Amino acid sequence: MAALQITDLNIIHDRLMNLIDYFYFGVSPNIFLSFDQSISVKRNEEKRFGYQMDILNFSKKELKEKVNKIMYVDLSFDDEVSVLIKKLKPDYLLCDLVYHMPSLIEFKIPYSFIISCNPLILNHEDFPLYGIGQGIDQIKEIKSAREEFKEIFDFIDKKFQSSYKKLNINFQKKYPVYSPRSDNFSFYIYPKELDYFNEKIKKEYNLLQVDSPVVLSRIPLPYRLSEEFAELPRKIIYVSLGSLFNYYYVLLQKLIDSLANLPYKYIISKGQFGDKIKFPNNHFIGENFVDQLAVLQVADMMIAHGGNNTFTECFYFGVPAIIVPVMGDQMNNAKRIEETEFGLKMNIMNYTQEELKEKIEKVLLDEILFEKIKKVGERIRKEKSLDKAVKNFYESIKDILRTLKKSISNAKRIEETGFGYQMDLMNYTVEELKDKINKILSDKSLIEKTKKVGERIRKDNSIEKAVKFFYESLEKNLK
Repeated sequence: MAALQITDLNIIHDRLMNLIDYFYFGVSPNIFLSFDQSISVKRNEEKRFGYQMDILNFSKKELKEKVNKIMYVDLSFDDEVSVLIKKLKPDYLLCDLVYHMPSLIEFKIPYSFIISCNPLILNHEDFPLYGIGQGIDQIKEIKSAREEFKEIFDFIDKKFQSSYKKLNINFQKKYPVYSPRSDNFSFYIYPKELDYFNEKIKKEYNLLQVDSPVVLSRIPLPYRLSEEFAELPRKIIYVSLGSLFNYYYVLLQKLIDSLANLPYKYIISKGQFGDKIKFPNNHFIGENFVDQLAVLQVADMMIAHGGNNTFTECFYFGVPAIIVPVMGDQMNNAKRIEETEFGLKMNIMNYTQEELKEKIEKVLLDEILFEKIKKVGERIRKEKSLDKAVKNFYESIKDILRTLKKSISNAKRIEETGFGYQMDLMNYTVEELKDKINKILSDKSLIEKTKKVGERIRKDNSIEKAVKFFYESLEKNLK
C-alpha cells in the first residue's frame, strides 16, 4: 500500500489526530505523531508510553496496527488495577478515566468518574464530538460527524466487548463503554459560564459540575520575577503547550520566534525538551516546567494549548487567553472560548506573524473581555464549587455505603447461624466458589432447615401482623 502523504496538517487535526485521541486521551498509551522521529517521539516509544508514527508519511495499515496495539495495552493495564482492588478492598471507586475498565464491572464495586477533560467526552448525541472542535450551533456538522465516526465507535465498542467476554464479564450496554457515565454521581470540571449542559442533562447523566480543580490551600505564591525582567515596561504573556504535548518543541520555537519582535515580555514553559528551545532576547524567561498556578497570578494573558486543566485554571485566576490547540479536548476548548467570547483561538499549524500580532492586541486591548473574565474568576474563587461538589457527592453515596455495610453484616450473620456461606467477591478462586456451591447443594439438613424457615415465614405472615399492630397502636394514641 502506498504511503498516505499528508500535506494539509489541518486534516490531521480535524480528523485523524482527534479521532485517535478521542478514545485514548487520559490513558497512558498513545500514538505520538512527530516532525522529528529521532527525538521526543522515539523516547516516548522506548519508555512504552505509546508508539511513534511519522506525521507526514504513514500508511493506513500502520495506523490500524498501532491502534490495535493501544487497545490491547489499554485493557492489559486493567490487570494492575485488579491486583490493587483485591489488595485494598475499597468500598467505593473514583476513576479519572474515559471508559469502563473491566475491573470496574468485574468486582461490582460502586464507582464514579472524575471527568478531568472537556465534558463533551460524555458523548451526548445533541452536542459536538469530543476532539473535533465543532461549535454547539453547528447542528448539521455535528450530525454529519456522528454519522462519519459511527463505524469507528462500533469498532471500539466491539474491541471492548470482546475483551469483557474473555474475562467472563457481562457489560450491560446501558452506557457506551467509551463514555464516562455511571449510575452514581460523577464530577466534571468546566466553568459555569462556558458549560454545555443544562440541569436536565446533569440530572439525566448524574453529574456534579465543578468550575476548576484549583484547591485554595495549594495555591503557591506568585511567580518570582527577576528585577531586570520586572522593570521592563511591558505586559506579561504566559506561553505553554502543556505537560502532555510539549514534545512539539518545533511548534513552540516557531511561536517564540514569531513573538520576538512584539512589544511584550514572556514567561515560557519550555517542556521536556527545553534544551532545544532558544530565547531570542531578554524579553523571554522560562524553565522546562514552571509552576503554572504561580505564573497565572502575574500574567496579563496566556497563549496555551488549551488542555482542560490549563483552560479552567486561567478562568480561576481571571486571565484571558488565546488557545492554540494541538489535539483532543484542546480543540473543543478553543472553539468554546471563542464562541462564548472569553478569548480567541488560533491554528498553531498555520498562522502568520501578523495574525498573531492582531489577536494579541485584540485580547489585551479589550477592556470588556478583561472585566468579564475578571468577574468569572472572582465568582469561582468565592463560590468554591469544588468544596460544594465534594460535599454533595459524599451525601449522595452515604446510602450506598450504608447498604454495602448491611450486606457485609448479613453475609457474616448467614454464615454464623449456619444458613449459608459468605465469600469475598473481590478475592476468591473458582475452586472456592465451586466448593461452596457443592457444600450447599449437598447439605440436606441445611436445605431442609432453610425450607422450614420459608414455610414458617409464609405461614406466620408477620408483615400483616406488624401493620395491624401499628394501626391499632396509632388509633389508640389518637383517641
